[in-house]
Amino acid sequence: MLKQGIKIVVLCIILFLSSCKDKVLTKEEQKQFDLKRMQIA
Repeated sequence: MLKQGIKIVVLCIILFLSSCKDKVLTKEEQKQFDLKRMQIA
């Protein structure tokens, strides 16, 4: 349970950093991230 929480936090940080670089994520990337997040959760 705790490990899954850590994975989600890490993914959020990665997404945040990448969105800072790209300014705006494309909708496709957001969809793929949502799918990955749902698989982990």
